[in-house]
Amino acid sequence: MRAVVIREFGPPEVLEPAEVADARAGRDEVVIDVEFASVTFVETQVRAGRPPHPSMLPALPAILGNGVGGTVGEGSPWAGRRVVASGSFAPVTAELAQERQVTVRAGAGGSPEELAELARTALAEAAAGRLRPVVGQEFELAGAARAHAAIEARETVGKTLLAVPR
Repeated sequence: MRAVVIREFGPPEVLEPAEVADARAGRDEVVIDVEFASVTFVETQVRAGRPPHPSMLPALPAILGNGVGGTVGEGSPWAGRRVVASGSFAPVTAELAQERQVTVRAGAGGSPEELAELARTALAEAAAGRLRPVVGQEFELAGAARAHAAIEARETVGKTLLAVPR
């Protein structure tokens, strides 16, 4: 699968588009065929090696990420269903290449019950057509460095997305 990998902390140019092993769902998991990946300011801080909290620095190499949208892949009872998911900082290790799977866990948080309730409410409002996200700009996946530079320069408005080629 296509991804953007960080092998060292530094300027936006350290982001490298790369081919990594396809993800494979484990028990009680699904694989998402990603169409869009969100880019946030905190990811630019992590990429630079200056996160809000040192515990947010991932082991390198890593795939930075905050959220994705796409469809559930084949092999699941929910195959084809459009979904959004959040998570952060997937490690890219020798085990990844061997096991051909990625686990994405949140790198930050807040009270989990309140966050879950807020997410449910926001998704219900969006599904009802009463809440629409503001997508300010889209970049191709290979343009992740440009997206990071634009966010750092405060040239963005609304959500910044990376479009994943199919």
